[in-house]
Amino acid sequence: MATSQPRVVAAALAGITLSSAFVGANLALCYVAVPSLLLPAPSESAATSSTKTSASSPHLARQWRSIYDRAMPVGITGSAISSASFVYAALHLPGNHSMQRNLLFAAASMAVFVVPYTIALMKPTNRLLMEQAKTDDALTESSEANVTEIGVPKAPGISGYRTDELINRWGMLNYGRASIPSVGIACAIAALLW
Repeated sequence: MATSQPRVVAAALAGITLSSAFVGANLALCYVAVPSLLLPAPSESAATSSTKTSASSPHLARQWRSIYDRAMPVGITGSAISSASFVYAALHLPGNHSMQRNLLFAAASMAVFVVPYTIALMKPTNRLLMEQAKTDDALTESSEANVTEIGVPKAPGISGYRTDELINRWGMLNYGRASIPSVGIACAIAALLW
């Protein structure tokens, strides 16, 4: 890329940085948040291979929703700004840099492709988890419901899926979502080095 275009390089680097932050945050959710949510109950011994989590199914979904509600606006904003940075860099390249321009447009596309991926593949799981979280919202209004929920084994959740299964599924789908901007990062780096 022409080093005489510092604005182009800066915009491409901003896009790479924001896309990298998106990938890192999504991988952190997969590696840190999901396993932490699914920790076994404290009374379980280390030798027991129980899948029972310490939180009730509806409360587990409520915890997931709290993470989701905090991460969603940051992810959307970061993806949009990252894509805009790549587009800006592509549009401000001189005319003789068509390969770099195409790579930057590809990077911009990958930065926003997480939206259709989320809608097409993750929305059904998100919807089921949100419904489970609403169940916990209703339970917290009744203290007796909270008392009877403690220690009760998880029953099948909405549509026959247990909440921990839904959260595991969400984590696996999130790995896929994290890989999409990684392709864009590679394209943008190639454009900078070309």
